[in-house]
Amino acid sequence: MKSQHQKPPLTPKNSFWPASGYPIAIAHRGGAGMLSFERHRRENTLEVFKTAVELGYEHLELDVTNTADGQVIVLHVTADNVEKLFHKPSAPNAQKLQQYKYAELKKRLDRQIPTLEEVLKALPKTKFLIDAKTDEVLKPLANVIKKTKSKNRVYLNSFFIHRVIELQTLLGEDLNCGVIISRHPRIYNRHIRALYRGDYFGKGFSAIATSRRFLTKRMVNLIHQRGLKVMVWRVSTPKQIEWAIKMGVDGIMTDDPQTLLDVLKRSKHPRQRG
Repeated sequence: MKSQHQKPPLTPKNSFWPASGYPIAIAHRGGAGMLSFERHRRENTLEVFKTAVELGYEHLELDVTNTADGQVIVLHVTADNVEKLFHKPSAPNAQKLQQYKYAELKKRLDRQIPTLEEVLKALPKTKFLIDAKTDEVLKPLANVIKKTKSKNRVYLNSFFIHRVIELQTLLGEDLNCGVIISRHPRIYNRHIRALYRGDYFGKGFSAIATSRRFLTKRMVNLIHQRGLKVMVWRVSTPKQIEWAIKMGVDGIMTDDPQTLLDVLKRSKHPRQRG
């Protein structure tokens, strides 16, 4: 007799999720390595994406926002990295960055900022987990996905459920998409209540992502019981990776691509499921 906690078979939704070989290795923001000033210049760049692909990665995570002249750009915005790049005590958030034109933003930040279209075209066989950082980027993002015919190799998610639902409206109910559980205590508690009420199930989502700080075995079991996959992010040390494997997650997002590949290769835990 099967346990009520047993995970249902993993069935790919279009061609994004593999049928076996879990957990999936995912390069977080391309996997730019240790936290440093240089890391903030290299993450989410075409250079680091190509490096991860050369290592053997088939799945990359990236963040997108919009510019004043309508470009969908690949850029992660936090007070931690943008403040350093702008050399100001208060960094502009993603919404404020959208006030700049693409050329102006590259000049001001003095770094490579690829457009999403450039990345999708440069890596035509790679699959991308994309975090939509603003409401304004949703329609342009959907247009880029349509233009490049990339729907079957993208997974679109957000900390805000209304953005995910809007993307489903723009791209179709068969879109691979899901919710990211926030680290902010108040928002995190709201996500957890919604998770236990079943609010995220039956909406066409295929996965839920969370920080390793908040992942529990109970959460993994609940999400799996509902037929969704579990993605965990910022897992980079060997100890963290071994822990994530034991937890039974379906995807591990790392800042250290080589270490993740090394641990998965020598892991004694089975990676075949379903």
